[in-house]
Amino acid sequence: MKEPSVKMRPLAKWMIALLCLAAAGLSLWLSVEKWSGRIDSLAGCGTGSGCANVLGSKWSMVWGVVPVSVFSCLLYVSVLSSLRLSSQGVRWMRALAAWMCLWAALWFTGLQFFVLKSFCPYCMSMHGLGVLLGLAILLGEGRGFFKKRGIAMVFAAGAVAALALVQHLGPAPSTHRVDLVPDQKVGVAHDIHSLGQGRKVTFLNGSKIYNIGQLP
Repeated sequence: MKEPSVKMRPLAKWMIALLCLAAAGLSLWLSVEKWSGRIDSLAGCGTGSGCANVLGSKWSMVWGVVPVSVFSCLLYVSVLSSLRLSSQGVRWMRALAAWMCLWAALWFTGLQFFVLKSFCPYCMSMHGLGVLLGLAILLGEGRGFFKKRGIAMVFAAGAVAALALVQHLGPAPSTHRVDLVPDQKVGVAHDIHSLGQGRKVTFLNGSKIYNIGQLP
């Protein structure tokens, strides 16, 4: 017998919509910062901080090309767009998205704790929103939804495992960075590491200049 369509509870729908907007906005912002190379200048996160270490690792990208936060943003937007529908297929897809949020939060939190040993508060905030969103979807659909959509949990685990494998096999990011700042006196750009008074050493025919007194 075909299962009748069931509408989601109004309160749950509003809660899911708000969580989707917040999580999608944070994911989009992190994607822009990652693409622009400003991961070490985020508020409260300087060079060498947890933010820079996590967002600068290969685990923040998919095959070294697309930030993983782009995919999470698309997932949140898809869930938000589906709230106007209540067919069984759409409900199953929402269950899949819910379990993906939960599995992804578990994976990336464990990654930061056991592998990177660094924590990005912005990333953890996004994962926290993802956990709340996943639970809101599963609980908001009504009683019995866990059992009827349990297969979605297995598919979601497989999808997150595939993402982890792609990230593992992906290229490592470049570990160097060259910063240039304008020299107000002569109107040319000099290496930022050469600023200040003190003994300087040069490399590559003067293209790299370091002020020894300003380095550890």
